[in-house]
Amino acid sequence: MNATVCELNLQLGHILNELEVETKRGETLDHMIKSSQSHYWWESPVNKLGLHELEQLRNAVEELTKTVTTQAGKLISEVTNPSSFFESTGAGVFDQYESKPTHDQVFIVSSTAPVNHNFGYCHGFF
Repeated sequence: MNATVCELNLQLGHILNELEVETKRGETLDHMIKSSQSHYWWESPVNKLGLHELEQLRNAVEELTKTVTTQAGKLISEVTNPSSFFESTGAGVFDQYESKPTHDQVFIVSSTAPVNHNFGYCHGFF
């Protein structure tokens, strides 16, 4: 019986040590959460923000709205008037890719190269 009591006391000691370690770990995590909330106050629930923080948040949202509206306006004007994009750059964006082969080049390639429609992909299934 004495041996059983000693074993149980040892187990209790180990469990109490584990409990203490986990309690300290929980306190550390709580401290980290509180610390990060003070750095990133805007991630807190709105009902937990103070008046000053709410005013800062409102100003930031208004500024973001202006920026998004301006950017959307630019994108819409580019879509509705695409020639203005090409005119502003001074040259067409795709000019560097557009080189048409001469008639002689087409004839040489077509007469010597086997027909392969895989376009560099797959294994000739197309």
